[in-house]
Amino acid sequence: MKKFLCIVLTFAMALALCACGSNPQSVASPPPTSSNDSNNEPSATAAPEPSEWDFSNDKSVNLTFATYLSETDPSTLMLIEYMDKIKEATDGTVEYTLLAGGTLCSGAEELDALRNGLADIVWFPTAYGSGQLPMLYMFEYPGVAFENNTAASCALNEWVETIQPAELSDYHIMFTCMQGDGCYLTSYPIRTYEDFANHQIRCGDALAPVLSCYGIQPTIMVFSEVYEGIRTGVVEGFYGLIPAANNIKLYEVAGYLTHDPYYVGSYLMLMNQDVWNGLSEGQQAAINAVTEELYIDTIAPGANDVDGALANMEANGVELISLSDDDLAKMGEASSSVQNSYAEDLDSKGYNGTEALELFKELGEKYNDIYGK
Repeated sequence: MKKFLCIVLTFAMALALCACGSNPQSVASPPPTSSNDSNNEPSATAAPEPSEWDFSNDKSVNLTFATYLSETDPSTLMLIEYMDKIKEATDGTVEYTLLAGGTLCSGAEELDALRNGLADIVWFPTAYGSGQLPMLYMFEYPGVAFENNTAASCALNEWVETIQPAELSDYHIMFTCMQGDGCYLTSYPIRTYEDFANHQIRCGDALAPVLSCYGIQPTIMVFSEVYEGIRTGVVEGFYGLIPAANNIKLYEVAGYLTHDPYYVGSYLMLMNQDVWNGLSEGQQAAINAVTEELYIDTIAPGANDVDGALANMEANGVELISLSDDDLAKMGEASSSVQNSYAEDLDSKGYNGTEALELFKELGEKYNDIYGK
């Protein structure tokens, strides 16, 4: 008898659903965030906008934010704007304390500090991620010529969302981005590809193989020692970001700048996962909304003023040099071989590096088309 009643009840419910014109797919779909009705009222079940969240009962937090960069660095100033926006969007319930210039930990130690709870948020350059971020480290090797930082940042952001590399699973990713426009700022002129050969130029760990493939003798040297290294002749130049060279006044010790369109460094804004999980739903929604608001116009382009840096260095007597298309093609072919070899090495370790690199190249073409000059 009970079985019969259950069958009857199930049949009646099915008839009722059919009469209402519903279907399983539409019931399972998330509610729309906006309506096309004439009154344009949001769905009653739609998630509230961040401005509609009530934070009065939320626990206030003060996040320890560590960066290896100085407090006056352009990227730090951009991040301060970002964190201030988060504070405003959460009605002051999410605050932060900035520990800049490596005062909490060095750049290479930031991931460990984040993992063990010493820091709540870090701004991490993947150039420091050798051995810690094997997949992302692949993009420290030049190989894709991006039209601008926005195209590069969007490519990396979508790549991370698609691949979801296991090496980032311990952290909450606030955003990823790339900053480029690299240069060789040297004490001698580099006017052709052949001028690279047999000269000693400073670089970071990640880029030594790239300089080697150009015929350069790479010298690994911490950033703070570059000025004195060029002044005393220990090295003949600097390889890195144009604004970085300008910020530490390398134009005082090196008179030639050769532009490198392939140099793009990647950066991660990461939060301790337990800290993120401890935030309220409203606080998380507000942070995501601020990230989305600032990403294309502020975060993705990068905070570094390349044009201003070039103008200042030229005003200080630096000769600005652009290589020919043929020489740039030689650079691209050589550096791509380093990146491809790294991807193949990842393959041998079970990381699907070649497939991941091909996706990144496709995304580079996609966003160059969208945001190219």
